[in-house]
Amino acid sequence: MKSLSILLGLIALLNGACNQSQLTGKTTGYEEKLITEANLTPTVDIRNYTLITNNFPHDSISAIEILRLKRNLPLAMQRKDSVLFDSILSIGFTYRGEDEFYKNRKDYIRNRVNARWTIDTVQYQNLVLQFFGEIAILTYRNTLNGTDDNNRPVIEHYSWADIYGKENGKWKIKGMHEIGSRVEYPK
Repeated sequence: MKSLSILLGLIALLNGACNQSQLTGKTTGYEEKLITEANLTPTVDIRNYTLITNNFPHDSISAIEILRLKRNLPLAMQRKDSVLFDSILSIGFTYRGEDEFYKNRKDYIRNRVNARWTIDTVQYQNLVLQFFGEIAILTYRNTLNGTDDNNRPVIEHYSWADIYGKENGKWKIKGMHEIGSRVEYPK
């Protein structure tokens, strides 16, 4: 819930900043940069992302670390690797899916490590990363191919908003919030 409150606060702050710049005619210095990824992870496809920043040299370094976390999350799910999950998720991590809510990372990790479903590949689209000081918001869509709890092939489509923050000097995922989803079973 705290992550959701932070997200809503950031949206209000950004909205206020945008309205203020419209009133004063001053620009905030933000720019959009399309960044192409090397895409070296065969089962996790991230081709590019948009970085919204007013400090490209600083934020581009942090963006690399955040995108590494984003790549490692599905790898942790594929491998059912609790140690990798532990290195990615913040102490105060929360998760909100359509029909799931985890208010602590321990329960989330246990669920993912013990899951009967599988993820074979993940393809990300429309990634947009923006920094607000020591907080970053990543919005995106992804498509997962794998199997459901009954070992049937499944294709899942999701839209997400992730919150990142620093913990002991390193970026971690503080919260993941599902915006929408659709599941299909191939014939």
